[in-house]
Amino acid sequence: MEKIFTPEKIFVFIALFFGLLLSLITPPYQIPDEPQHLYRAFSIVNGNIIAIKKDNTAGDYLSANLDIFHEKFASIVHNLDKKTSVKDLKQSLEIKYDKSRKLFYSFSNTALYSPVCYLPQIAGILTAKLFTTSVISLLLCGRIFSLLFYTILGYLAIKTIPVLKWGTLLILLTPMNLIVSSGFSADTVLLGFGILYFAKIIQCCFSDSQISTKEIIWLSALAVLISLAKQSFLFTLFVFVIPKKKFGAKYFLKIISILLPALSAIIIWSLMVKNIYIPLNNADAPAQLQYIFTHPVEYLTVLFKPTYDSLIILYEAICIMGWLELSIPKYYYFIYIVLFVFNSFVVSKDEPVLKLSTHKKFILTALCILNYIAISTLLYLSWAAPGEFYPTMVLQGRYFALLMLPVFSIMYLLLPHIKTSKARYMHLTTVFALVIMLFEVLRVLIMRFY
Repeated sequence: MEKIFTPEKIFVFIALFFGLLLSLITPPYQIPDEPQHLYRAFSIVNGNIIAIKKDNTAGDYLSANLDIFHEKFASIVHNLDKKTSVKDLKQSLEIKYDKSRKLFYSFSNTALYSPVCYLPQIAGILTAKLFTTSVISLLLCGRIFSLLFYTILGYLAIKTIPVLKWGTLLILLTPMNLIVSSGFSADTVLLGFGILYFAKIIQCCFSDSQISTKEIIWLSALAVLISLAKQSFLFTLFVFVIPKKKFGAKYFLKIISILLPALSAIIIWSLMVKNIYIPLNNADAPAQLQYIFTHPVEYLTVLFKPTYDSLIILYEAICIMGWLELSIPKYYYFIYIVLFVFNSFVVSKDEPVLKLSTHKKFILTALCILNYIAISTLLYLSWAAPGEFYPTMVLQGRYFALLMLPVFSIMYLLLPHIKTSKARYMHLTTVFALVIMLFEVLRVLIMRFY
């Protein structure tokens, strides 16, 4: 029975069941930045890998009918009194992606993203175009392909990682992560590839044998894909957590073979899109960077404010929905934290325990902090005017979802482990709490939008 109800199989069932419902129930454009992600994907499907710079914006010429579609659903965003209906959704089927009339659509905030960010959505659009040109059908098919992609990578990650399987399942199925991955977003690819990459790293740490050439190729390929997904090269440095002895001879050559292709890929892509960079929200990256260097204490104070702000970011990463205006009751958040903690030290009797040297624990912790600082700094450079720091506005929890598994791993390594034959009850409780929580998510979305 335990072989049938493995964490990876339970994940697939929950992700597909609730993910498909979320894809269908959530109206168009009610996922963060979904309009801009949709426009960017349409642009790539039309063959424009690099966006067009026009005046003080970046975008592309797309079907004029997207304006009609936008007017129908964009007004719901941040307007809690505005709702839609099944009738409205059915009527929107008549809005076609007609290329005969085109308008210029701006998507400066997603123009720099590489096509890798939209692999599943592009596949979904191309598949749907074989049967229809309805905009909402193209969007919905892109959402479903995104969910399928996320589910496959999540399954592989849980199956790959030798420990922390239930913790990985918890992270993959947070309401925010599942909603975003059931929608039209670039975060799906980053999160899916990132968690699988870190799972491979833990597998290599745990393995009794040395890393094979095949595993080096896998890590290198995933590192390239992660780097091209929202410029996330620093996350690939977690490969340094793997003990040196696991690489055998030619350690540095093997490390370089993993990281150099990824670094090269992000440099090449950055050079390709440098001419279409558009500062957003009065941002001035060079001036902001100079301000940070001249006011380091002030900036570090903002980044590492008291625990309360950190809890807000974690809360957003777990329980916030829509454009940060919807949430499930806060007690679910605390239930999630309790489940995280218990699943980090309560393990089955036959489950092996991962151990790392103090040196490697330090590297893991340092890389988590480095990635946190890098993500935060990149957001401030991109969105905030020089000298202006707005942590609750610029730093959103979903931007740090990728770091949840590494942080969870630190907790796992530091806490003492309790081996018990009754760990399955903890797992059953985890599944039960997740299902109840996701049903609550569906209820909140239906009450909000219909």
